[in-house]
Amino acid sequence: MTASGIALMEQLLAEGNSALTTEEENPAAAGLARALGVKLPPSFARYLALTGGAPRFLQGTDCNAGVLAARTEAARALLAENHLELPADAIVIAAHQGYDMTWILAGDGDASRVFGYIEGDSSITERFASFTEWLAWAIQH
Repeated sequence: MTASGIALMEQLLAEGNSALTTEEENPAAAGLARALGVKLPPSFARYLALTGGAPRFLQGTDCNAGVLAARTEAARALLAENHLELPADAIVIAAHQGYDMTWILAGDGDASRVFGYIEGDSSITERFASFTEWLAWAIQH
């Protein structure tokens, strides 16, 4: 893991790092939460505050806070075309080329597992046990 990746993980996991989850201090997260009608898990809200959702290690992947509501709706449509359903509280955290979607569930908070779907697959898969586990993987790859 890179030094900047380690620093990001440390900030996300820091005890009491809740200031970055307020709407005033984190307008990107607040806008996404409003657009989707959900409460963002605290670790994901802090991630958006610290990176804007577009860290360098995810170049080429749609993960910017400004596009995630649209990507969530695109995932909903993609899954429906394939006779699957995106949960109502899903938040797409990364989309690759419009055919590979990765999401968390807002209702599960920081305990949310990370799910994904690749167009043409017959089912949704659980990809990671938590958002922070996904983030550590993303930083390393």
